[in-house]
Amino acid sequence: MTGFLVKRFLQALVVLFLVSIIVFVLLHMLPGGPARAILGPKGTPQQIEQFNHQQGYDRSLPTQYFMYLKRLFTGDLGTRTNSTRRSSSCSSSGCRRRCS
Repeated sequence: MTGFLVKRFLQALVVLFLVSIIVFVLLHMLPGGPARAILGPKGTPQQIEQFNHQQGYDRSLPTQYFMYLKRLFTGDLGTRTNSTRRSSSCSSSGCRRRCS
């Protein structure tokens, strides 16, 4: 029984790792990159460059991926795009009232 649980746990880790890679690649395949998707078509080249630097998108892909994993493991899901609040502050109950 213990062997079965260990095997399933390891399989779950592999699946989670593959899902994280797929999500990371899909985010980077957006037309214009994540900056264009978040800032919209009215974002100036200077705003896009500043956003890319702030979010670390100007670094190498392996570095970006490890930063992405670190943020996932620490629960840092970034800043909400419609406010300046951190997403982690909106994860408790009643977040619709406070973060809307």
